[in-house]
Amino acid sequence: MATYGLMIDNEYCTGCHTCEIACRNELGLPQGQWGIKLLEMGPWRKPDGTWEGKYVPVPTTSCNLCEGRVAAGGEPSCALHCLA
Repeated sequence: MATYGLMIDNEYCTGCHTCEIACRNELGLPQGQWGIKLLEMGPWRKPDGTWEGKYVPVPTTSCNLCEGRVAAGGEPSCALHCLA
């Protein structure tokens, strides 16, 4: 049996929340429930005085990696709609 996962490069995430919306629509989740949740880290001040913040998409226990889409040869909805 094959095992799948998501490889997420957090350096490119802009915090647009498209992954959350695509996942919620794909799985038919109600408002307030997430298959993938975008967490915001920061902002924090760097030693040079500039500010930095990051967004981290995190799959939740509701995520099934879009097993139906993947079985049909597609990719997970969050990955398909990700702008990064």
